[in-house]
Amino acid sequence: MTGIQDDDAGEQAFYAALNAPVPGEEPRQPSIWQMTEEELLTEVVSRCERYGVASVHIDNAHHSKRRGDLIGFPDLILCGNGVAFRELKREGPWHSLRPAQTAWKWRLRAAGQDWDIWQPSDLASGRIDRELAALSRT
Repeated sequence: MTGIQDDDAGEQAFYAALNAPVPGEEPRQPSIWQMTEEELLTEVVSRCERYGVASVHIDNAHHSKRRGDLIGFPDLILCGNGVAFRELKREGPWHSLRPAQTAWKWRLRAAGQDWDIWQPSDLASGRIDRELAALSRT
């Protein structure tokens, strides 16, 4: 096995242990450590609608096959009183930016754009709500 495959197996085992039911306990809400990027995206898009912030999700897996220049482009473009670019990541140290994502980060920041990463802990802390409220057109 390669190191990447080992990391993937370790990560899967970690999340499986977190998700394991505890006998006799009621099911809990997923913790920030259990939230997938897709679940975070769903929650962010729902909050965008509440705040009146337009959002566009860039599905890089689909676009990368046709447009190589979109590889690494941020997951979300948000538009309200301004424009913001957000990369969504699962919680944890192994969910770092890939080189193409880092390149887009610096391209956008060099152009004066608001680029950042959002993780589930940002949802729990209220950071995402604060930033969406600042972008809100209402």
